[in-house]
Amino acid sequence: MKKYRWVLTAVFAAFLVGTSGCGKKTETIPITTISQSTDDDDPEDNLAASGDSDEIPEYDVDLSKNLNSFQLAIWGDTYEIPESYADFTALGWVYSGDDAKEIQPESFSEGEIFEKDGNQITVDIANPDTTAKPVAECLIGGIHIDTSTAEGQNIYVGLPNGVTLQQSLMEDVESIYGVPKDRYEADTSVQFTYEYGLYQTITLGFDNETGILYSLDMQNFTTTADAEALDGVSDATTPEVEAYQAPEADSSEINDWTVRFDDVLYHLPVPVSELLDHDWTVNTKESDTAVLNGKYGYVTLEKGGQKLYCTVHNYGAEATTVRNCFVTSLYGDLDTTKIPISITNGITLGTSESDFLAKAGDAKSEKTEKEDSNLTLYTFYSDDEKLDYTEIGIDNDLKLVRSIKVVHNQPEAPEEEAKKTSAEDSSSVSDSQEPSETPAP
Repeated sequence: MKKYRWVLTAVFAAFLVGTSGCGKKTETIPITTISQSTDDDDPEDNLAASGDSDEIPEYDVDLSKNLNSFQLAIWGDTYEIPESYADFTALGWVYSGDDAKEIQPESFSEGEIFEKDGNQITVDIANPDTTAKPVAECLIGGIHIDTSTAEGQNIYVGLPNGVTLQQSLMEDVESIYGVPKDRYEADTSVQFTYEYGLYQTITLGFDNETGILYSLDMQNFTTTADAEALDGVSDATTPEVEAYQAPEADSSEINDWTVRFDDVLYHLPVPVSELLDHDWTVNTKESDTAVLNGKYGYVTLEKGGQKLYCTVHNYGAEATTVRNCFVTSLYGDLDTTKIPISITNGITLGTSESDFLAKAGDAKSEKTEKEDSNLTLYTFYSDDEKLDYTEIGIDNDLKLVRSIKVVHNQPEAPEEEAKKTSAEDSSSVSDSQEPSETPAP
């Protein structure tokens, strides 16, 4: 099924719209993904040990030894994701759609079909720019190959450090690339997922009986901004960051964007610097160093053995370092992002469903059943655009809050804050100048 994901200019996020024609549908992209432990992500530089097979051709290719290079070779031709559409098609791949079709700004279209010599793969076409662009001017941000299908069985793929689809064995791959961030076992397959940042994932699929690597899902939607534009970017605190005011008390209503996160109160969107002031650190290997004005970037924050993958936005008029950008979502759950989080009237992880509903009061929500995760989601949207929301996940068996996510994209403009402050000051002055009652002589 082809899926379209739209990434908003302000936050690289999207809202759900109705399904229409040809089985296409729109899905929400998370702002902050599930965190992971900070165990060593750099496995030893092992030599590849693969199963023998006379059927798999050997190609002389020069690839990185690191999986996080996002390099691969198909029939001996090398690729590095993201790759330009022009370079990708120059190697013989033919797009089954219309390459004049526009991809919206800062968005990507998932599940696009490409063919070569009777073989077929699906890719994700990404447009990281701030204006709509035709497919032909976009990037290949994801590539998905399944050699267990008729269309993919003759696609021969090499990966870094000698790993080969249809040949390498699961235990050998794990010794080469290290323990995956996530391991999922199904009836017929085992999936290894390696994460290197937000929208930087590689999933390897192994046959459950033979242990042979048969599928690859590689996504990397990060792009390097113009180096010259980011050269010598100032780290000075921006007016937008200076205007940020931390809340003084916990929230009393849904969607006032106050979140108690790891026992610290924040108001979303919150500057990265504010989180750094409370002992979070930036994983520099997995994060952008600076972001152009009006653009988004990627930051991996770490604290207490947890990783928080975030998109951040630069609301300022000039390029700036990531510490001056804003995180637009905070998330916590009982499974992997085990960070204490609470919102309205003390709703927190572990709160019973009945208490949660009572504390939410009359706030209107949309209820969605997530059968794959055994959760019921209550989503409180701030308006009809559905860009800003609070989402509560209820464990269907335990009947308690298992996850909380708060998303707020746009900070209050400094001039609006100034007007509010001025109005409050005027009100205070007026109150103080009211005539007091004087007792009669």
